[in-house]
Amino acid sequence: MSPSNSEKINHVQNDDDESCCTNKKTHFYEFKEHDKVKKILSNLPLNITDMRNRERSYEQFLFICDTYQEQPHLIDPFLTEIIDTIINTVKREIQLKEPSKLIIDESFKYMHCLAKMRGYKRIVQYLPHEITDFDPVLKLLESQDPRDSNSWQTRFILLLWLSIICIVPFDLDRFDTTQNQVDSIANRFLKSTIPYLFTSDKCQDACAFLLAKFMSRRDLQTKVLPSFFDELITYMKDA
Repeated sequence: MSPSNSEKINHVQNDDDESCCTNKKTHFYEFKEHDKVKKILSNLPLNITDMRNRERSYEQFLFICDTYQEQPHLIDPFLTEIIDTIINTVKREIQLKEPSKLIIDESFKYMHCLAKMRGYKRIVQYLPHEITDFDPVLKLLESQDPRDSNSWQTRFILLLWLSIICIVPFDLDRFDTTQNQVDSIANRFLKSTIPYLFTSDKCQDACAFLLAKFMSRRDLQTKVLPSFFDELITYMKDA
């Protein structure tokens, strides 16, 4: 016997209800993964030599960020602590005689997850921007290989980090150890950053953001602006 019209209607309604429940997004009222994130980040240097644990930890962190992608503001109360933990790991590493590239790159992968989740312009505000950070961060960027596709997140975050440091009012000349204009800190900066304007990854966006900040410094308007265009033209000719 064929089902009645009312049974058909009820059947359709039940299907719609089930579909609605299946597609319904989870709504959170607070960030509940703070302890888990804290543990993952504190174990980062310890897990670095174990590829399985390293990848598992990163996947867990990535999953957490993706889970809160629709409500990223919930992580804000914990961002200072989270970012400080990651950056302190990097700072400790670059102070060593033989820093581990793997630890540095892995740390910046976590930073990129946060930038993707919360937006890089928001994340920049939480990065340390002491004058003493300028030279070490620039040197770390100078040591990067733009062709290394496995570490683009490192270069992306370094460019963003420089964008907040470079707008701090300080005399760039204090970092110059030579009178040679070619080796000046400003020229080193331009040579290290301009190539990223021509990359095909997210570093291009970060570089444009950085150079806009850097060239807005008043002390560079007459002294460095001509060098900027010279360096830009030279790179375009060689590209």
